[in-house]
Amino acid sequence: MFTTLPKKMLLLLFIFALNAGLLNSLTLITFFHQPVTHMTGNVSLLATDLYFASYSHLIFLIFVIIAFMLGTILSGFILGTSDFKLEANYGYLLSVELICVICCLIFAMLDLSSLAIIFATLSAGIQNSLLSSYKGINIRTTHLTGVFTDLGLAIGLKLRRINVPIQRFTLNLAILAGFITGCLLSTPLLRYLSHLAFIGPTILILFLCSSYWFKFFSHSTDQANK
Repeated sequence: MFTTLPKKMLLLLFIFALNAGLLNSLTLITFFHQPVTHMTGNVSLLATDLYFASYSHLIFLIFVIIAFMLGTILSGFILGTSDFKLEANYGYLLSVELICVICCLIFAMLDLSSLAIIFATLSAGIQNSLLSSYKGINIRTTHLTGVFTDLGLAIGLKLRRINVPIQRFTLNLAILAGFITGCLLSTPLLRYLSHLAFIGPTILILFLCSSYWFKFFSHSTDQANK
């Protein structure tokens, strides 16, 4: 069941997806051609490494997958719910994601690529679970498989002249546009900043984190004054 999506929520989805696209492109281009925002390819690579007995890379991939899982586990533990609400727990989790991205930036600057990827993957796991549901709508901002699936289904239903809520299109298009924008930004950032390019995701999450806490405390103050 789709509900009306506020413009602020669409903007939030766009920024989250932009961050995911930027982070994933940076790690793909710079370190081992390694995706961090989705695990399907990593599991495929893990099976290949197992077959060819490439144990050093296999162990690294296991740590990458564990890092993503730890991010999702941390989200579930801190939030206690999968549906987005204006609560302090979301601020705490955004703060943890900010710390992870800062660690990624530091390790990238020190040319410790494996550790940079681990913290990038941890932040992606946190983000993927951070905003996974809104008023019953399932949301994924770190990968596009579900977005293309949902858009394809919606278009197919439209072709059969079955009514499809417009929110189904706007939600997925906001995520798609954000992810592609992040991917586009990664190339000039790498060109001009090299490993400092990870300052991009750091600034984005810092903006989201500070904006969320400002909104939360403003809302809490308004409620207290009523």
